[in-house]
Amino acid sequence: MSDITSFLAEDDNDDDDEDALMIMARILGSLQVALDTETEKVAGAEAKKAELDQTVKAQITLQFTETDAEVSLQAAKAYTSECEAKLKTASEAVCTSKAALTQRLKEQKQGDEGIVKARADKELLESTKSECFEKLKSGGAVAKEAKQLLKKIEPFIKQTGSDASLITAAPATLLKPPEERGSFDQIVLDQLEANFTAKLTEFETQLAEAAPAAEVRAQEVQKAESEHEAAALKQKEVSVELCAAKEAQKEATAVVAAAKKTVADYQPEYQAATETRDAKKEELETYVDGSLATFKELKERISAKKRRELAAAAKAMCKKY
Repeated sequence: MSDITSFLAEDDNDDDDEDALMIMARILGSLQVALDTETEKVAGAEAKKAELDQTVKAQITLQFTETDAEVSLQAAKAYTSECEAKLKTASEAVCTSKAALTQRLKEQKQGDEGIVKARADKELLESTKSECFEKLKSGGAVAKEAKQLLKKIEPFIKQTGSDASLITAAPATLLKPPEERGSFDQIVLDQLEANFTAKLTEFETQLAEAAPAAEVRAQEVQKAESEHEAAALKQKEVSVELCAAKEAQKEATAVVAAAKKTVADYQPEYQAATETRDAKKEELETYVDGSLATFKELKERISAKKRRELAAAAKAMCKKY
């Protein structure tokens, strides 16, 4: 601007050998250089802002927009709530199936009490008959051992027969050596054998009659066990699903926080770049307006000076002629 200032400071009547057009060209060149400098500043500010625009867009694209992240978080929360409800239902089903299984087992135990007792009594009678009666009958036990075996078998003799004479005669017969037994003793032994067989048959009949009901109870227990196992498995699956849902919700929460932080982190720098760009544009506009005004004044003054010079030349020509 020094060329413009110095030129304008010259007196209108100052004789300058330099051609006015050359001065204007030089001044215009200076104006263009200054204008280019200011334009570059604006372009730099625009580029910085554009760079930040792309950075912000890239960051938000990578981590979703804040709105999308919020939507994803709400969806994750809803899914977590859904899984919690499913787990509650599954847990209730486990409790229900457990109670049903407990009831079926109780019914089985109560229903099978007679069977269990009959089976145990049958097995005990069979073992007692084999270990005690057969050994005493064959004479395989004598003296003290024979008396011990007799003591074990006496309750079963009373259990299997109501004939008092048989109960009374049995001990003496069983303690006798086989070679000393008579026909009466043989009758006693045969009756004892028959009584044992009849009692065992009674147990077998009792067990056979109870078998169908026992089978039904066993099937009910098996069904209840299967239902309880299925409920427990479902509870486990839903529990795993809930854990995954909570983890997804945790990740979604982190994404929202990251998206908000991204916007918050870049907002000040983005704002500063925008303000810088606007300030540079304003400076450029002010400079252009000022330069145009100065140039216009320069042009008018040069034109006025030129007109005076032409008028003076014309006047001189008139005087000459």
